[in-house]
Amino acid sequence: MKRTILAVSVCLSVVPSGVYAVDWSLNSTLSQSVELNDNPFLRALAAGTFSSYSTIAANATARMPTSKFTFDGSVSYQKYLGPGADGVPSENLQGGANFHYETYGKNNSDRQYLDAGWHRSSTAFALLGQLAIITNTRGFLDTTTVGGGIERSITALDSVSLSAHSTYTSYDPGSAGTAFIDTSASGTWRHRVNPIATLSASSDAEFLHFDNALNTDITILRENAGIDAALSPLLSFRGTAGVAYVQTERGIPAFSLVSLTPNASSSGSVADFITNMVLTYKMFPDTTLTLTGIQSVSPSAVGSLIKLTSIGAGLTRNVNSRQTLSFAADASRTTSLGTTSDFLSGSIVYSYLLAKEWTAQLSYRHLHRFATSGSPSTGFTIDPITGIPIALASGLGPADSNSIMMVVSRSVSILPDGY
Repeated sequence: MKRTILAVSVCLSVVPSGVYAVDWSLNSTLSQSVELNDNPFLRALAAGTFSSYSTIAANATARMPTSKFTFDGSVSYQKYLGPGADGVPSENLQGGANFHYETYGKNNSDRQYLDAGWHRSSTAFALLGQLAIITNTRGFLDTTTVGGGIERSITALDSVSLSAHSTYTSYDPGSAGTAFIDTSASGTWRHRVNPIATLSASSDAEFLHFDNALNTDITILRENAGIDAALSPLLSFRGTAGVAYVQTERGIPAFSLVSLTPNASSSGSVADFITNMVLTYKMFPDTTLTLTGIQSVSPSAVGSLIKLTSIGAGLTRNVNSRQTLSFAADASRTTSLGTTSDFLSGSIVYSYLLAKEWTAQLSYRHLHRFATSGSPSTGFTIDPITGIPIALASGLGPADSNSIMMVVSRSVSILPDGY
């Protein structure tokens, strides 16, 4: 394979300059993770599991004088073992590919680009990973995405960007869930006030259409204003704040109780505050403190809306050229499908550069879930919009989990930049 790529790149490089001259790079990463967790699914009666994660990823980039093409692909396999995995989907094989093409002029900040991607994963694992719902749902969740955008500097101090993307989510077999289309368009204006501060304003419109019996439509409009500020050589702040407006047509109003029965005339709307803020302080040359605050409203992998509120802190220390030690803690609340859950978590991560291409990481994490509230009954129901099973809240009490994970990865530059 390497010889073939070299031969192709040599052939392209002999073409007259400025016509088809291409610089190639090809990189791959192989990682293996193992995890011991005494209660990974936050059940009332804790039971431990052993988990294994294997991932192969590759990146290929072709650079030309005024354009660039990038391909990213990955395949991963996940397996649960142990008493804690009883009644839980035990394995997941997933993978995908993304393509990116962009062109630019003498100023690389002025560019236009196109994106395309496809990804497949187990439906049960998608529900488990994003919504913490344990089901015996069979089959796969497929997503296909296309999009593009443009960025322009209109003055020495001002720049604008426009983008649009559309994702089609389907199930295999089709009876496993409700297919839907998620289309979004956004525009952002940035103005550099002075050397240390830049102001921004953005508008985003997202439309979800579900292929269910009611043809449910959900519209999400977001308006944000923000600032990037280098307050000092050691302190910086980046943040946005605004409002999200959610309108539901022919379906359950956003974040309402799942006991409501939608019909052709059902509709509702809600407006809420959204923000994304990061404060970074370089306490010492080798130590960085980060404070974050987030509140967002967005669709999950299966189309159900999630409201997330989170505050957190992280501390990273570069011990030396080979070792890094990180501490993190956060408190969060998620609201989705009529239920609200509160979490506290803390983690410690130690990273070590074993050799030029090899890295190892050892981490410990504690997670606590408070009693979930919001739904008036126990058991499961079927969400009429997304077609997915919902674990009702009164069956979810407080729970704790402790996790120890080891990750070993190797990154190889098969074809360095410049070939």
